[in-house]
Amino acid sequence: MNLKSIYFFIITFLMAAHVVAQPNVDSLKTKYTAEVSIENKVLLVTEIAKSYLNTQPDSVRYYANEGLKLAEASKNYSALFRFYNILGRIELMQQNEDAAIASYEQAMQLLNHLENKTEAFSVVINLGYLYDLQNKYTEAFQLYSKGLQIAEELNDSTWLYSIYNNFGSHLKSLGDLEASKKMFNKTIAIAKMLKKEELFFSPASAYNNLSLIYVEEQKPDSALYYLRKAWNYPGARNDAYGEQIMSVNFVDIFLETQQHDSVSKYLNIQKADLEILESSFPGSMNFQYATYYRQLGENYYNNKQYKQALHALEKALDYSEKLDEYGIKTQVLQLLASSNEKSGNMQKAAFYYKSYAESSNILNERNSGEEIIKLRAKHELDKELTETKNELAVIKFRKDKKDMIYIIILLLSVSTALVILLLFLQQRNRHKQLQTEEALHRMEKEKVSEELDHKKKEMATNGMYLAQKNNLILLVSKKLTEIQNDLPQKDAGKIKEIIEELGSKAHDNSWEEFEKRFKEVHTDFYERLSKAYPKLTAGDLRLCGFLRLNMSNKEIAAITYQNVESLKTARYRLRKKLGLSREVNLIHFLTKF
Repeated sequence: MNLKSIYFFIITFLMAAHVVAQPNVDSLKTKYTAEVSIENKVLLVTEIAKSYLNTQPDSVRYYANEGLKLAEASKNYSALFRFYNILGRIELMQQNEDAAIASYEQAMQLLNHLENKTEAFSVVINLGYLYDLQNKYTEAFQLYSKGLQIAEELNDSTWLYSIYNNFGSHLKSLGDLEASKKMFNKTIAIAKMLKKEELFFSPASAYNNLSLIYVEEQKPDSALYYLRKAWNYPGARNDAYGEQIMSVNFVDIFLETQQHDSVSKYLNIQKADLEILESSFPGSMNFQYATYYRQLGENYYNNKQYKQALHALEKALDYSEKLDEYGIKTQVLQLLASSNEKSGNMQKAAFYYKSYAESSNILNERNSGEEIIKLRAKHELDKELTETKNELAVIKFRKDKKDMIYIIILLLSVSTALVILLLFLQQRNRHKQLQTEEALHRMEKEKVSEELDHKKKEMATNGMYLAQKNNLILLVSKKLTEIQNDLPQKDAGKIKEIIEELGSKAHDNSWEEFEKRFKEVHTDFYERLSKAYPKLTAGDLRLCGFLRLNMSNKEIAAITYQNVESLKTARYRLRKKLGLSREVNLIHFLTKF
């Protein structure tokens, strides 16, 4: 599920936050020009910049920058913070992510100068959202943690409610679904205690996000339960953007469970919402239209209305190509290939199967890269936590040592008769020191173990990607081979070229990356094995590596692009070279090296 859907309330929040009835802009400009006091000019230019937020982004930038100059000249840090916040908000509304991050980070640098720290919460929420969009998971985690700390210190339930919701979405994007559920349930629990006017956004957002988690866990009944909670929450459907997002989620669930009447109902609601958003939505609508036409095309395909399906899917492809979004594009290309095949247009089917394979390859590479980024983010957070524990252990040890010195001085001044007691206490202190040193040593070993586990996870991720990619190439090549027999000789030749081109993609540098990570984890495996059995070929050693990982013939075949029978023969020859009898387990034997 796209991150923009997870945070669907953000745009609504941006459009509604701090929007109050504004005086006439021309009147404000006249007062601003005539005003002499810098303090009053700062207040006026703030109102002018805010009044343009939903209409004229360039005017917002101009007056916010004017305000920055005035605030800097008067050392007004609260005003500086507000102007950076306004600049961040307009850049986010215009989808200029890097510019928005730069402004929000400038605002956060002024946090310690704020008298009223509640002003920082909207920045925490929006900057955390942007960090997650750009896969800066460590920065997002630290920011949300800081926001929670401030909200708890101020006992501000209104902002705790908002930050818990975004923190839940952040944890979901990291794949920590259980922790994410806890955050969304905390959001709902706080919402029940707040008055309607204290809610920055509808609790329907938290119910919707819980629904998305259960979709990911493949629990459609639970997903529908929470999605209906969101749908029926008072006022949740007053906003066309939120209703459209919930309709998208309903359609995806009903497509999966093949409830065709329900699919049509929510597609119609979605269409009506898109017509409303066309005139009021501040950003691009390409993602929303690509999603709508993808779902519409899939519904037609499921109902065997292939002509209508092709029409809708071609529109979906047009919109998806305007996005850097390969999830939707890959789904659309697969449906286009199948729809053309069902319609008897084998040439177009072949073209779209090839495009689908290329798009899937890019998507898999991106997903694999993002998964590694998430693993590294988790690893960095765990590492940071371990280092903090180590520092606390050292501080405690130093404090204990200092306390011990005071006790010794006190005892010496009271009486020499307590020498025996002193020796006893010193002995106990030595024991504590040994325990602390042992604990630090153990923590260091755990840190090394965590590093090794992290490398194993990266290796497993690369192995999965390699297997998925080659399986996909085999699948598409097989499909094209079937189509080839139904085509004229001229077209069949083109199909053969496509099959050969796909075959060449199975032999890229993915294996070298996998082998590099294997050597990082099992450092001397190949050297020890080669030394013991010098007649082993490079192919034999590679097969030994896969078997060392306890991989099945099917998994090895997917990565090496061989058939299973060939692998069985290779394993038989390998046993002969190793001089193993039939009673000896080959995999168990290789784990000794």
